[in-house]
Amino acid sequence: MTAASTPTMFSTTVLADDVPATVRFYVEQFGFEVRLDIGWFVTLHHGERPYELCVIERGHEAVPDGHRVPPAGVIVAFMVDD
Repeated sequence: MTAASTPTMFSTTVLADDVPATVRFYVEQFGFEVRLDIGWFVTLHHGERPYELCVIERGHEAVPDGHRVPPAGVIVAFMVDD
C-alpha cells in the first residue's frame, strides 16, 4: 500500500466456538446481515457501510494451529447512538 492509497473496506474476523450463536448476536444486536454462510465461515455486512465482520469456527482446519486457542486480550467496541 502506498501513502496515497485509501482503504475501501474494513474487515475483521472473530473466532467462535458456536458460529450460529455468534452470528445471531451480531445480527440481532447490531443489525448486521448475513452475506455468506457456509457453516464454519460466515460473512456479515452492515447496510452500505464499507466494513464486514467475519465469523470463523475456531477449531476449523482453515484456522492455523497457533490461533485455535481460547480468545484472550482482545477488545471489540461498537459505538452506538443510544
